[in-house]
Amino acid sequence: MEHKTHNSLFNVNITGSLDWSLIHQPRLRKIYNSACNQAWNPRLDLQWSRQNRCTSTPYINGSFPLNGFPGFEALPKDRKRDLYWQCHAMEMSELLHGEQIALIVAAQLVNEAPSFAAKMAASAQVSDEARHLDFFTQYMSQFDLAIVPPSPALASFATSILNDTRPDFKCLACQVLLESMAIAKFQEIREDTSIVVLKDALDLILREEARHIGSGTHWLKSLHTNLGSQDLKLRLRYLLNKLMTLSESDFLLTSIASQEGWCERQLKHHLRVYRSNHPLRTLNRRRHLASALTRSGLLTKETRKMIAGILTDHASEKDDTPYH
Repeated sequence: MEHKTHNSLFNVNITGSLDWSLIHQPRLRKIYNSACNQAWNPRLDLQWSRQNRCTSTPYINGSFPLNGFPGFEALPKDRKRDLYWQCHAMEMSELLHGEQIALIVAAQLVNEAPSFAAKMAASAQVSDEARHLDFFTQYMSQFDLAIVPPSPALASFATSILNDTRPDFKCLACQVLLESMAIAKFQEIREDTSIVVLKDALDLILREEARHIGSGTHWLKSLHTNLGSQDLKLRLRYLLNKLMTLSESDFLLTSIASQEGWCERQLKHHLRVYRSNHPLRTLNRRRHLASALTRSGLLTKETRKMIAGILTDHASEKDDTPYH
């Protein structure tokens, strides 16, 4: 499958602010200090020499979603191995692109955040996201993985939020939705991968992604507290539309199906069965998003009705993720 890389342009008017009061907010200051104290260097603090592509496969036994699909099982062993790595490259590329989106959004929020403390937290996120990009690009190079363009769903999501002139909506899409989905995805990859350096890096990245949700929800809660029911519903509807764009996208695997000449309908049925056999993963994704929504102050008695059957069962659960 041939992929052509290209640049995407966005053009948005950003209304920035200077906070001359320079008042420290203890919660955001704690997040900023944590970012400073826990900084790491992907090129120096990870053991890159442990594995390489010649001596390993990217998935542990049973964790590859195409396992059990007739078209995949009929392939010879060498071809299966090639598809393991091709799917892994596509998955890692999607994560890399997501990190770049988060970096640019965080950079915009440095200007748009209303307070000195929020700007400091956003600036720390910019540094974190740059570190994540450094890791993933180094990882792709180390394992000779081709960087492919983002899926149409992720590209559309990026264009939408990068061109949005409303900083609170932008923060909601990135710090609440994208980051909570990233945490769940990183946890799944950490569980599934056989690559030690990837596991080690994801441990560090997960800690930082949690901080990003913490800073974003802290800022949003101060805004949402002063909004009426209709404004809160508008924001939740916006977020749910973005969620539908990103969730359960089979683009990467259906691309493989097209490449291999498999029946796409049969593959999608197989993937539905695969997900039903891994219900805890869906529950974990919902739990992280519900927790972030609750922390942001977006879920009230009225707005909870909008997500009945989607996230409601998890919106009151205690989340032990360290958001600091």
